[in-house]
Amino acid sequence: MKGQRSSNTYFRKQMFAFFLLYVAYASYYFCRNNYAFWLSALLEVTSLSKSQAGIIGSAFELASGVSKVALAVFVDTHSPTLVLAGALLISALANVGVLYLMGAMG
Repeated sequence: MKGQRSSNTYFRKQMFAFFLLYVAYASYYFCRNNYAFWLSALLEVTSLSKSQAGIIGSAFELASGVSKVALAVFVDTHSPTLVLAGALLISALANVGVLYLMGAMG
């Protein structure tokens, strides 16, 4: 009975980790492709040309591709749960940093 209970608990933990990874990747994918929505507003607010805005879009795609290759190698050697937690922490810190810079500039 104890072996069955521990394997059931292990399976639930695996499913929970899978769910968290799925939600995190879906959020990442949505946000990665979201720059098209704010790009027109960026062109209105700043003095960027369309070619400069295109370079920003290309930089997003290039950074996404490079990060997928680099993180694939990294995740193969480390725990996906720890990598996800670290990535979410870095993302949160980056968002706080952007808010701080926007407050300092505005």
